[in-house]
Amino acid sequence: MKTMELPKKEEWLRMYKSTILIIILILSGCSDSEKQSGDKQLLVMQNQFSLKEEISELFLAFNIDDRLLLIDECNSYIYDFNGELHSEFGGKGYGPGELQRPLYGFFDYNKNQISIADIGSLKLHNYSMESEYVNSDIMDGFLIFQKNYEDFFVRNVRHLGDNMVTDTIELSTEDTLDIIYQKEYKSTEDIISSRLLCDTNGKSIYVLDIDKNAYTLISYDLNGKEIFRKNGKKDDTTFLQIYAGDDFSLLGIRKNESFIYEILSNNGDELGEFEFNLSKRYVILIDGNRIICKSIGEIMKIEVYELMFNKQKQ
Repeated sequence: MKTMELPKKEEWLRMYKSTILIIILILSGCSDSEKQSGDKQLLVMQNQFSLKEEISELFLAFNIDDRLLLIDECNSYIYDFNGELHSEFGGKGYGPGELQRPLYGFFDYNKNQISIADIGSLKLHNYSMESEYVNSDIMDGFLIFQKNYEDFFVRNVRHLGDNMVTDTIELSTEDTLDIIYQKEYKSTEDIISSRLLCDTNGKSIYVLDIDKNAYTLISYDLNGKEIFRKNGKKDDTTFLQIYAGDDFSLLGIRKNESFIYEILSNNGDELGEFEFNLSKRYVILIDGNRIICKSIGEIMKIEVYELMFNKQKQ
């Protein structure tokens, strides 16, 4: 049996940055159909607003203390849900607070500051709530995902070694650090065809383990006990995402030129689905029980939807 040699740490770094860029580029397409399951109107738009004309692309979106942190290539913008732009900061470069390739952002309740993980510089840049640069920390591995709460945080970290790459889903409190889930990559093919995604609503942790031909979605409580597990098949053209709301989760599955979003209860029951075509809009964030979408047109817009199906079930 031929053994495939793993690339060294520097090669993993180049490969990982390229993979992130491919994932961003996948979120585009063209189709005309948009559907909602059954005869019920699952989504009702609460609000929509246009972004600055200078924002030609939108790569990242996060909830920052009941506001939206939106990031294009290297610039960061804070909007409220009424569409008012409160601040902008960052910019491309190597200076204090400038970004090379931002990957994730979150609000730190304990420090009352915004943090943005930049894999271009391998630093975690910190800003005040007034968007002023505070300082930067060297990242121990790649921070793929993090959500902070007052007493704990959940994160997904990629650790690069000379002969091994490992993703870990971690739950950290003031006194403990627990590994909820771990995935090892044993070859170059693994790192290209596999991914580990995570999201949390502060009550449950959702882990989406994606392999070349299959995926597994697992929900855990904050003690690491499994709540439900959902398995599915995929092929090389399938792209998946997971989003956690307060009372539901969304499993996004890209098929052809559309994203189909399966609505799951906190116990894993299937509640319905809706479909967006990628030439018009797709989900970028769930805030509580609000579904936040990026709408594509001459001027980019943010759309805020309420999931009515959830109310009918209560």
